[in-house]
Amino acid sequence: MIKTFSDRVKGFYLKPARILNKCECAFGTGVLCVTTIDFLARINNPEGVGQRDVRQENERWLTENMPKYFDETLAQRFYKEFRNGLVH
Repeated sequence: MIKTFSDRVKGFYLKPARILNKCECAFGTGVLCVTTIDFLARINNPEGVGQRDVRQENERWLTENMPKYFDETLAQRFYKEFRNGLVH
């Protein structure tokens, strides 16, 4: 099951993002990367789907899974200024 999950994340999100990046399609690459974070944060949400707070999920996921790059302040800025700017 873990291999299947990994294959799906790579096949649906990361591989297409790499292809777009090689073509210098920054917008598409960014949208796929942000969507990957949204997806991973959603399935990692301990409160469950009925209690979704996308902002909190994203910020928590970034700080817990990428602490080398994101502290709480940068995770908040990433969500507000980058993620929302690309997706909305």
